[in-house]
Amino acid sequence: MTPPEPSPVQPPLPRPWRTWTARVLARLDAWTSRLEAPWARWVRAPWAVLFYHTGTLALWSLMLLVVSGIYLMLFYHFGFVETYASIQQIQNNIIGRIMRSLHRYASDFFLVFTLLHAWRMAVQRRFQGPRWLAWVSGVGLVLLTLIIGVTGYWMLADDRAQWLHQALIQDLQGSPGGQSLIVHYLLEQPANKGWVYLVTLFFIHVGLAVLMGLFYWWHIKRLNHRRWFPPRYWLALLTGLWVVLGIIWPVELRPAWDFTAWPDRVPLDGWYLFVLPAWLQWGGVATWGMAALAFGLWAVWPWIWPGPQPEPVQYDASACIGCTLCAQDCPYRALTMVPREGEGKGPKLIAQLEPTLCVGCGICVGSCPTDALTLDHPSLEELRARVQAVRTYTRAPRVTFVCYRHVLANPDLWHRPLLAESADGPRPIHVVAVPCIGDLHPDLIALAWESGAAEVQTLGCPPDDCVNRWGNTWLEGRLTRTRKPWLRRKWVGKPLRMDWVAPADAPRVLREPIPGSQPEPEPATWQALLRHPAARRAAVLVLLLTGLILAIARLPYDGPAWAHTQGTLELAFLHRPGLTFEETDVVQSGPGTAGQMQLDVYMDGARVYHEVRAVQDQGGVEAFFVQWWANPGEHRVEVRFADPANTFLLVHETVVVEPGRVHRWWFHDLRTQGDPEMGRRLFLEEVPGVNAGCRLCHALEPGVQLVGPSLAGIGTRAATRVPGMSAEEYIYQSIVDPDAYVVPGYPPGLMPPDARERLTEEQIQDLVAFLLTLTEEGTPTPESK
Repeated sequence: MTPPEPSPVQPPLPRPWRTWTARVLARLDAWTSRLEAPWARWVRAPWAVLFYHTGTLALWSLMLLVVSGIYLMLFYHFGFVETYASIQQIQNNIIGRIMRSLHRYASDFFLVFTLLHAWRMAVQRRFQGPRWLAWVSGVGLVLLTLIIGVTGYWMLADDRAQWLHQALIQDLQGSPGGQSLIVHYLLEQPANKGWVYLVTLFFIHVGLAVLMGLFYWWHIKRLNHRRWFPPRYWLALLTGLWVVLGIIWPVELRPAWDFTAWPDRVPLDGWYLFVLPAWLQWGGVATWGMAALAFGLWAVWPWIWPGPQPEPVQYDASACIGCTLCAQDCPYRALTMVPREGEGKGPKLIAQLEPTLCVGCGICVGSCPTDALTLDHPSLEELRARVQAVRTYTRAPRVTFVCYRHVLANPDLWHRPLLAESADGPRPIHVVAVPCIGDLHPDLIALAWESGAAEVQTLGCPPDDCVNRWGNTWLEGRLTRTRKPWLRRKWVGKPLRMDWVAPADAPRVLREPIPGSQPEPEPATWQALLRHPAARRAAVLVLLLTGLILAIARLPYDGPAWAHTQGTLELAFLHRPGLTFEETDVVQSGPGTAGQMQLDVYMDGARVYHEVRAVQDQGGVEAFFVQWWANPGEHRVEVRFADPANTFLLVHETVVVEPGRVHRWWFHDLRTQGDPEMGRRLFLEEVPGVNAGCRLCHALEPGVQLVGPSLAGIGTRAATRVPGMSAEEYIYQSIVDPDAYVVPGYPPGLMPPDARERLTEEQIQDLVAFLLTLTEEGTPTPESK
């Protein structure tokens, strides 16, 4: 057999593609391509390869998330009990059950598609230079997605959300402000129904979802010819799959969270809640600090990863004829058409280059008919010389134009003699490498035939997976005369093979004979699509992938070790210095801790908690919360608390600690009458977690009418409003039974009758005490203290 004829030495790639960092990414890209190759080779149709459509699949999943989320939002209520009850109602309805399942399944797939997309963009080096905005906004989208996913699980108010609730409590209990948030918002007690807590989670969930729209706009802002949807096949397959799963395997309704016990084993979504065990074990500062560091490094990766960037194209405005082809083909909006300056003959429009947006792909070079756009390396002169080198062969070779991605992924392939199969025997291969296959102008390909090439092959990325987005598509259009600039008619019918394959398949197609087989496009009709072998094969692979994704979304989690081996004890109270507690002993009256409050917790004689806190506001209410753990069995617990006026023995008892159970002590101040100052704060909605709703309908200024009458002077008028009732009795009745007496000129039913559901008895008494101060002699304004 005749040995292969050596080809001219392949010139080295430009420096940005020869650095060690470029080689590392190329090797990762090659490994990724090999992992994807079994899928691509089995389905044998690029439109059925999931990996080529991860970006658009993520967008479609997000659209389904928005639609299903809006539906679920319509039935969502707020409160520790109300939230779970509303989800029960959704689950009991077939449509609600499907929509809830669609929301959950789409969320997991959305994150998987997003992470796959991010990985592929990284190994394909699509994050440096002008692409930094897409990269940073993409990292932001992942971060928002994770937070939205966590809050989504949190909003269910089930036993899985209870662990998120506990993690937040552990972070907050270390400071007075955090203890105040816990007591006012996070604990189930008569003064707090949990609606503020759940409303906050709801607005975080929805607000960040809206913010994702802005980040997505930044993500695609610099893209030309944006692709919004994946092939129809994927739209139908994934949507149908999630709906069918919602019918035959709907998302389960977990038990409601229980403030008296820790949940048993729960399914942990490894895609979103992977951080929960670390959060419970190490605390929020360490966990979220590491997360912030990781995301920060991820976001600034374009500036950390070293290596020079490709130079922008060189533009000669004097050679521009205003054909607009470059602006149409540029994938990144680096070229636009603007009016030509000056008078006289010439085109009305010329191209304008924005170098800061140019990635140096060279696609515009392949569009330009006048060489107004060129690359420094390789220049047009270098490419033409490389093509014309085919004249040195004794046997007419095949000229293979190949993109740098394939060269870098197969570094050992291009520096040895290569032979291609042909009808008349093996033929040497002459390789011409370009940054992107879209760099090629049809005239450069024609030059290969003019120079004596027997065949021409173009070897680029798979359809919908070009490193520069549209390079393979534009070149195919030029060579098939469906997109300008066209291949000249004299060369139509010449031996030409176009191969759009992944780097893993480059060695195989390189040697195959002309003409080869072109990728089959997606069938035009649904009937043909459903019958296509690639569709059935891809569906099988998607089912396997679905099983893996859902398995990771249901990882078993038993909670922290203490949850089932120890018991939990909690102490919570609100206290105003100077008042005494209900059902507690005053150990010492008189001067206590000057200007301070002190809390000590003892168990079995050992102090387990100690806190000294300065009194910030003599008239204000301070919140205290302590949580600790103990081994099962009997324990003697003693809690001492001192304020500037008294020292109290809050707890002095033996408790039986059970593993997995929560024992809580609640204490309240002893109140003999309403507190006008607290009533004023309730009226003005200055009390955390309480919505009295008074100021929305009643003004305090004389003559100002809102929904209801002004309350200026109500303390005087109330004494004579209803015969036989005191002012205090009348105001109390007006709050709890507003239709018992209706002020003339106002219809019944204006005032909500549910005051006892929204307010405690003490809070109602405080409102009465405040309203009694609104006499005709002097009605305080809302700002007065």
